[in-house]
Amino acid sequence: MSNYVFEKINLDSKIWKNKIENFLEKFKLKYTDVDLTIVVTENNSIVAVCSKKNNLIKNIAIDEKHWGENISNTLITMVMKEIFQQGYDSAMVVTKVENKKIFASLNFKLIYQNERISFLSSNDKDYLSYKEMIQNLDYKNKTAFIILNANPFTLGHEHLVETASKENDIVYLIPVLEDISFFSTDERTEIILKNITKFSNVELLKGTQYLISNNLFPSYFLKSTEESIKEQSQLDANIFCDLIGKNFSKVTRYVGEEPYSKTTEIYNNIIKEELNQRNIKLKIIKRLEKNNVAVSASIVRECIFKNDLETIKKMVSKETFEIISQEKYYKRALENPNKIFKNN
Repeated sequence: MSNYVFEKINLDSKIWKNKIENFLEKFKLKYTDVDLTIVVTENNSIVAVCSKKNNLIKNIAIDEKHWGENISNTLITMVMKEIFQQGYDSAMVVTKVENKKIFASLNFKLIYQNERISFLSSNDKDYLSYKEMIQNLDYKNKTAFIILNANPFTLGHEHLVETASKENDIVYLIPVLEDISFFSTDERTEIILKNITKFSNVELLKGTQYLISNNLFPSYFLKSTEESIKEQSQLDANIFCDLIGKNFSKVTRYVGEEPYSKTTEIYNNIIKEELNQRNIKLKIIKRLEKNNVAVSASIVRECIFKNDLETIKKMVSKETFEIISQEKYYKRALENPNKIFKNN
C-alpha cells in the first residue's frame, strides 16, 4: 500500500474531471453529481476512484490489476469518514451486484437487490425503525398511500388527496424528505398540514430518505436516462412493498398523472407493474386542469419567480397562497432560479 497515494481531488479541476471520466468509462460508470471524490494513484496513474453525494457512496471502481490489495476497504472507509463528519448517521450505496461483497465486508446491510443492483446501508436501524412504524399503522379494508413532494402543495395535490379520501377508509401521506426543492421539508410539511385539516381520514406521516429519493437515483452507472428511470422506479416500488409488509391486499397507492413528463409516465408504468405483482393496486389520477391548463407545482414556482400572484391564486388553495405569497419566497426565487426551473 505504500506506493499508493490517496487524494481528495478538487472538483472544479477540469484536468481531474477528464482523468476520472476516462478511468470510469472502462467500468461503464458515469461521473456525475458528486460532492466528494477520492482517487488512488500509483506513479501518477489512477488505479481506483470513489465518490459520494451527501451520504450516498458512488462511482467505486478499482483497476483489476490492483484487486485484492485492500484498496477498496481503505478508500470506502475514507469516504465514509467524510460522510459521518458531515453529520450523517449512515452511509448508503446503490452499486452493481458484483460489488456487494465489498460493502458487506464493511458491515453494510442489504436493503434491496435485483439482478443488476444492490442497495445497502451502513446502518439499517433507521430503515428498520421506519419499516416497523409503517407496518404498525392502522390498516383499514381500504387504505391508501400517497408519496408527494408538494413543492408546493397545489389544487392538483388537493384533488389527488380528495379523490383518495373519498375512495378509502384511511389515507396516509408520505412527504419527500430531501431538502433540495425550492420549499424546504419543513415548509412543505407546514403547507400540507394546513391543507389536509378538512379531511378527517387523511394523516401525514414523517418522510424517509428511502422513498423517491433523488440521492438514490442510480443513473451514474446506467446507460440511458430511460434505463435509469426504470431502475429507480423498481427500487422505489420494491422498497415501498417491503415497508408495507403483509398488508398488500388492503393497500392502494395513488399517483398523479403527468401529461407533460415522459419520466413520470415511465415511472408510473413501472410502479404499477411492480405493485400489481404483489397485489397492491395503483391508481393514476388524471391531472386537475384550470382553463385547459394542468395545475402544476412547477408552474406555481415559475409564477413566484415572475411575482404573478393572480395565476398562483388559480392553482393553489387559500391556505397555500397565504404562505407562498410572502415576499421572502419571491426573493428566494430571484436568488435561486435553478430551484425554480430544475426541481420537481
